[in-house]
Amino acid sequence: MRILHYLAWFSFVGVFLFDVWQYIDIHVLQHIHADLFGLSLASREKGLALLDDWSRVTTRTGASVLDAARLNTRWDYLFIFGYVCVLVILSYSRMQREPRPWLNTLLRLNFLLAFLAGLLDAIENAILLTDMAPCNIGNTFFPSRPFSLAKFILGAWAVLVLLFSVTTSRLATGAPISPPEDLSARD
Repeated sequence: MRILHYLAWFSFVGVFLFDVWQYIDIHVLQHIHADLFGLSLASREKGLALLDDWSRVTTRTGASVLDAARLNTRWDYLFIFGYVCVLVILSYSRMQREPRPWLNTLLRLNFLLAFLAGLLDAIENAILLTDMAPCNIGNTFFPSRPFSLAKFILGAWAVLVLLFSVTTSRLATGAPISPPEDLSARD
């Protein structure tokens, strides 16, 4: 079971760092304005325009911004696995310490919410990859906005329940909310 924890955290953090690196590379270093994360919330018209622009703009590697978006979307499947597992792991861990039954039930509900958010995210990615197919550029765009909004709402709810449980537990016991002091500083 411990290997699943490591795998979940590794995929969550690893893909997050890849996304940050890709953002810095495209936006900061190459000064290319490409809203890779805004495509999932784009309307049909805006989505068609974005994909058309991305297919014409090349990066320093010679690939188009559209290729970078496809790569990002494919890596997102690993991120989905990571964040769903991390939400379940953290909710389960918190559930073992939560004495209030109503909040414990909400933490149990986080299992379902995390799974549904991941499923909606996978559907969103499948739609985006279909929209980014070379034969569809400039012709069709199916907005993934309903799936994206639902995913964000479910994920945000799960994170808020987790944060509420941790915060109220710490306030009730008088424990500090800040992280513990660095033990290496004592040497």
